[in-house]
Amino acid sequence: MIHKIEHVDDGFVRVHKQSCITGKHHSMVLPTRQGELEYWEESMALVQDVFPHFTPDDWDKAFGSEEE
Repeated sequence: MIHKIEHVDDGFVRVHKQSCITGKHHSMVLPTRQGELEYWEESMALVQDVFPHFTPDDWDKAFGSEEE
């Protein structure tokens, strides 16, 4: 569950979320809009279906590559 969404710039939001595994709080700027994030959470759709504009490069920057 996303705890807070902040508008950063046109087409970008900062998402604050707590890890369900470690309990640590994290934040990340994503190239999307608040409504898209809310739809994704409510619909339980696959992230790749709702956010096809998150390219592999975006995922590697956000989450690291498989090689790391």
